[in-house]
Amino acid sequence: MKLNPISSVTALVLGTALLSACGEAPKDSMAKPEEMASTTTSNQIKVNPESLWDTYESLATKIKDQHTSASFKTLNTDAQQLTRLSTELLPQFIEANQECKQYLSVAINSVDVMLNLSLDQIEADYHADGKLPAMNDVKCYHAKDLLVHPATVAVIANRLPENNESRAMIHDEIAEVLEHLKQVQQASVRN
Repeated sequence: MKLNPISSVTALVLGTALLSACGEAPKDSMAKPEEMASTTTSNQIKVNPESLWDTYESLATKIKDQHTSASFKTLNTDAQQLTRLSTELLPQFIEANQECKQYLSVAINSVDVMLNLSLDQIEADYHADGKLPAMNDVKCYHAKDLLVHPATVAVIANRLPENNESRAMIHDEIAEVLEHLKQVQQASVRN
C-alpha cells in the first residue's frame, strides 16, 4: 500500500481524531473525529476540508480566550500552528478566487520569513503589503490576513516582553483574524 506524505498540521488534526476515538481526547479538542476525517476506499485517511476551517476557527478562538493567561511560549506555539494551518486553507480559497493566486502564493511562500521578522518588519512587509504583489480585490486581503495576523501573534509572543501591553496586542491581532475569517467565508469558501 502506497502512503502519501502529510503535513504536520494534517498529522496534528488526525492525531487529535485518533485520541478522540480512543476516548482520551484532551479537554480542549477542537472537533469531533467524525467531522475531522473520513476513510477512503483505499484505506487512506482523507481530511475533511470543511473541518480544517472549523479547526482554524477553534484554534484562533482558543488563542483569543487564553491571551491573558497562557504563557508566551504556548501562545507562540499555537500562533505558529494557526499560521501553518492557514497555508493549508488558503489554496482552497485560491481555487475559488484565481484573481488572488499570485498575491496569496507570495504570502504563503513567505511564512518562514514572516515568523522570523521583527514586529515592525512584519507590519511593513506583510500587513502593509510591502513585499507582496499588487492586489485587485479586497477579499484577497482578507484571506492573506488569515496568515499574517497569526504570524504576527507568533512574532509578538516570541520577541516582546510578556506583559499586559503585549497581551493586548495579541488579543487585537486574533480578533482581527476572526473578523477576516468571517469575510473570507462570506466571499466564497463556505457560502
